[in-house]
Amino acid sequence: ARFVAAVIARDSAAVRQLFAEEPSLAAQIDGPHFAFDSPAIVIAASHGDREMVLTLLEHGADIDARSKWWAGGFGVLPNRDVEMAAFLVEQGATIDIWAAASLGRIDLLAAMLDADPTLVNARGGDGQGPLHFANSVPVAEFLLARGAEIDFRDLDHGSTPAQWLLVTRPDVAAYLIGRGAEADLFMAVQLDDMELARRIMAEDPGAVRCRVGEGRLTSGESNGEHIYTYTLQNMQTPMLMAGLLRRKEMREFLMAYASPAERLMSACLCADSETAHAELAANPGLLASLQPSEARLIADAAWGFQIDAVRLMLEVGWNVEARGGEDSTALNRAAVRGFADIIALLLAHGASVEAKNCYGGDALRACRWGDANFRDPRGDYPRSLALLEAAAGQPTD
Repeated sequence: ARFVAAVIARDSAAVRQLFAEEPSLAAQIDGPHFAFDSPAIVIAASHGDREMVLTLLEHGADIDARSKWWAGGFGVLPNRDVEMAAFLVEQGATIDIWAAASLGRIDLLAAMLDADPTLVNARGGDGQGPLHFANSVPVAEFLLARGAEIDFRDLDHGSTPAQWLLVTRPDVAAYLIGRGAEADLFMAVQLDDMELARRIMAEDPGAVRCRVGEGRLTSGESNGEHIYTYTLQNMQTPMLMAGLLRRKEMREFLMAYASPAERLMSACLCADSETAHAELAANPGLLASLQPSEARLIADAAWGFQIDAVRLMLEVGWNVEARGGEDSTALNRAAVRGFADIIALLLAHGASVEAKNCYGGDALRACRWGDANFRDPRGDYPRSLALLEAAAGQPTD
């Protein structure tokens, strides 16, 4: 437990001290002790913690150790930090097919696929294929020419390469859409592609109501949730996304198709108090009529660190106990990430500290788990824990 805590805290001195005190710890150095059944070296690499990587290697860690995640394990590579990836290669990390795609190494991709053409759709971390990791249009073009399936869905999130790359590599996502990849309205908004938006709406006017977590935007049989849940910061509908990204023309275009509930949600998420109050004045029963998939916006905003949106929703009378991802309330979602200001705001409006998520954890347990495993860099876990312990009537340290 001390080893896990030290690695998460990026405290190399503490790790070295532990190995000095407990030499037997070396036999467990590559064990799946961290989130998603990961070994320490994978966590250190994901943190970009070079000193920790070197400390672990010094004590016998395997640079090619992988997580034991059911959908496909991750190693230290691929790593989207190019400089960190180069450092890991210097330390002996093996460049596999997925890492080669992420590094733009077409020469290595060609050699690997010449030796084994089936690798073009081989499943790596989360069950992704090499195309999910393409770091440039030439890499994507090369992989498609070698037989990569353009809409190859990963196992954990049920998402295509274009969906995975939409935020991190929009140029590659746009290229894949141009090559015939399945497109959705979120792509049109993110890319600010009015032509694509008009085409999608002409084919299906109901597309404006597509929602992350529903229809084609789910993770299928996995409970990993669609990749948009993470990359789009819980912008659950295209309307909400257009507002948050300040896509004025796109938002006005979609507004003509939107319902009063969608206009209210968009206004709240943009912290547009005037529009939100106007919608409620024109539709007095609107809040009470929200569906669970709409009322969850407050939980999603709490998860996305959108305190102004949470504040406005509370101001207009939103249900503070509405459930979002993992059947969690806004308080539970904010607790995982240590968002103390949002926690304080929700508690001031009567949020229940006892409400449990789908794992049976209340807000205090969720915060403790987040402190040990999630460690959002924007979070203030000590203050969050103190607020929740006080609300739960538990003594603070």
